[in-house]
Amino acid sequence: MLIGGFASSVYGDAVLAILFHSFRVSAPKPCPPLFDGILFIGFLIAAWWWSRPISRFLDTGEEPLRRVAVSRYLGLYKFLGVLWLVNFAVSMAVLGWWGDAGPRTWAVWGVARAIGAGYGAYFSIIFLEPLLIRSVSGRLYAEPEIFKRKTGPYWTIHAKLILLVVNLILVPLALLELGREAAIPGDISAGVIIMTFVFAAGYGETLYRSIARPLDELNKKMERLSGGDYGCKTTVLDDDEIGELKAHFNDMVDGLAERERLKETFGRYVSVEVAKKLMERGALSLGGESIEATILFSDIRGFTTLSERMSPEELVRFLNSYFSYVTEPIMAHRGMVNKFIGDAVMAVFAPQFGSSDHVDDAVRAALGMRERLAAFNAAGVGPGGVGFGVGLHTGRLVAGNIGTEKRLEYTVIGDTVNIASRIESMNKDLGSVILVSGAVHDRMSSALRETLRAELCSDVKLKGKDKPMSLYKLL
Repeated sequence: MLIGGFASSVYGDAVLAILFHSFRVSAPKPCPPLFDGILFIGFLIAAWWWSRPISRFLDTGEEPLRRVAVSRYLGLYKFLGVLWLVNFAVSMAVLGWWGDAGPRTWAVWGVARAIGAGYGAYFSIIFLEPLLIRSVSGRLYAEPEIFKRKTGPYWTIHAKLILLVVNLILVPLALLELGREAAIPGDISAGVIIMTFVFAAGYGETLYRSIARPLDELNKKMERLSGGDYGCKTTVLDDDEIGELKAHFNDMVDGLAERERLKETFGRYVSVEVAKKLMERGALSLGGESIEATILFSDIRGFTTLSERMSPEELVRFLNSYFSYVTEPIMAHRGMVNKFIGDAVMAVFAPQFGSSDHVDDAVRAALGMRERLAAFNAAGVGPGGVGFGVGLHTGRLVAGNIGTEKRLEYTVIGDTVNIASRIESMNKDLGSVILVSGAVHDRMSSALRETLRAELCSDVKLKGKDKPMSLYKLL
């Protein structure tokens, strides 16, 4: 405001001198110095009254003061407009009473004071606004408002550039042209030129920083966002083009963060490989496709007896801990955990889900599950001595969406799946832990087969099958 007052004085005096010379009007009787002092003190009191709620809130942080502080802050332009209007009205009233000026002199004086007051308000705003945005407004707003678009005492960049051209180029040139025609003293024209140059240079730098700083900040936030940091929202403290850009950036960050949360949540219910496959298709529909895959079934032995000794809460904790152990090898060997059925696990190994050598991957996963079960029992998480059975079979099956248009489940069905389930059940009768079908044993790589000890169980009759099968125990 001090800068604005100085600008008002300089330009007001220059305009007054130029207009007096141009219209050949004599200067009125000057007002007493006491008048200027009283007016200045009045301005200080008004500024103190207006800014008091803001300063109190910034000092104390009392939440009830926030609304008043924000209201005063948003009323900045109105306050300055009223202040300079009062200045103009009081000056004109005092001139008419004290200066004893005629209508012509009074009109010329009024034009000069209006231009001077306008420049005072203009320079006050252009230098005060960046200061308020940097040091005040950021502390007035709490989350989430600080990240949303603002409405208040802001000029757009387009409006600032127009006012810059008008106030610091066109008007000074017009004043200099009037002064040249009126043959005013050179020191007045020199004063206008110097002050115009000083204010143009100062405001040009201020305007540049008001654009460059938020853009630099936004650029750094974008780099963080590209790195996966979804907590990089930027503060929105003004309502110009950059403020709008920053608000849209925050909306984008919120949208990406929400998608990431949905993806993470979705991944807890559906395999990541299935999620990718469904997203690649772009649309969900009923139906399936025939694929070559290896199916793994696993089931806890004596689960009914275990569950009878546990409360429902203990049972859920036990199963969650158990699954966290035994599913690690499945995912480590590119398997897809298709579903949990009570205490059972069903997994699929297929090229469509990232397992190009699905037979070897499934066998290695089964061996890894046996090791993890031993670690689970050693850790003492469960009741101790927990055992399981694992069955593997490979062949063609159908993978796709089963259900209705409103409720879908991506799963695999077919005889291969049924046989794998029957093979897992045969562990109880054969006293084994891991059983694989002859198809799995024959399609294993020679390198993997050489590392295993397999015992043939021939002529095994599976439930629901007429012909016996050859199964292998993996010892």
